[in-house]
Amino acid sequence: MNLQGDWSSDVCSSDLYGRFLSLGIKWLVLVLTAAMVFDHLQIGGNVVELAFGILFGGIVLTLALAVGLGSRDLVRRSLESHTEYPSERSVALPTTKPDDSIRHF
Repeated sequence: MNLQGDWSSDVCSSDLYGRFLSLGIKWLVLVLTAAMVFDHLQIGGNVVELAFGILFGGIVLTLALAVGLGSRDLVRRSLESHTEYPSERSVALPTTKPDDSIRHF
């Protein structure tokens, strides 16, 4: 009985992204299970932990890049709405020169 696979395929069967998500979860569970089995059987030692760490780090880096690049336009629009341009300043710049009685090096 494949409870995880049945549940994810039933819930996510109508959407392409849902299918991709359920497939990713299925493989993540399988890889995590295999890593725990190898660690429990003491096969590979640190190599299994290192490989799993590199794989997980790559997935996290990929997701971080995807979110960063995907939200670039949102951040640009937010910064443009909060940025005041020089021609739109409401405060007038002073026209008098400051007193230069102090000499600086």
